[in-house]
Amino acid sequence: MCKDMLKRNAPLLVAALALTLAGVGCEPLMPQVTVPGVTAMELSEAEESLENAGLTVGDVSEEYDAEVAEGMVISQDPEAEASVEEGSSVDLVVSLGPEVEEVTVPDVTGMEQAEAGEALEEAGLTLGDVSEEYSEDVAEGEVISQDPAADETVEEGSSVDLVVSLGPEVEEVTVPDVTGMEQAEAEEALEEAGLSVGDVDEEYSDEVDEGVVISQDPAADETAEEGASVDLVVSAGPEDDEEEDEEEDDEEE
Repeated sequence: MCKDMLKRNAPLLVAALALTLAGVGCEPLMPQVTVPGVTAMELSEAEESLENAGLTVGDVSEEYDAEVAEGMVISQDPEAEASVEEGSSVDLVVSLGPEVEEVTVPDVTGMEQAEAGEALEEAGLTLGDVSEEYSEDVAEGEVISQDPAADETVEEGSSVDLVVSLGPEVEEVTVPDVTGMEQAEAEEALEEAGLSVGDVDEEYSDEVDEGVVISQDPAADETAEEGASVDLVVSAGPEDDEEEDEEEDDEEE
């Protein structure tokens, strides 16, 4: 008799059970999916793999790792092959590559280029591009400026560019023609051109009057640095006959 009653009331019992479950807030179970392994993948590839599995990317953190290349996934949570509800998130840790030591850039301004290169090498840095420019204040061959600047913090092995002095910029002038001028006039012309008088020699000349410039070095119209010296040969006039006779007597003796 009880069995008959149960059979007759079974639909009512099922309905009552459903209403009871709904009343206590029970929800139907979500589909379960298997978490794929995404370690050693690029982040973008890992994200795509998780999405294809019906999962989402959770927190993404970064850390240094000497063995895992930069940008690759080091670890995941939940781990691969775990069974989770569809739509769950998976946290990832992505590699920053090997941790690089940082060093302080030394001040190499005012040093000779070779000395500056040694100082950088001792600090764990390398010499980068070296350019040159004129400077009124910094002696030729010494470092005017550097990039990165002194006391900055950079990765070990980074390069430091230098600007090295060429010394004061020297103007170039054209050497005037002073041949045929009196020595004093020639010296004045050279000074007006921004040059100085160098060695002055004399030699006899039958064609150039005494005291007049026979030749010059550098020659006329050459280009020389401002302040450079010009050597002169000045005529001593014709050689005297008496002096010629004395020279001939000396030769005969």
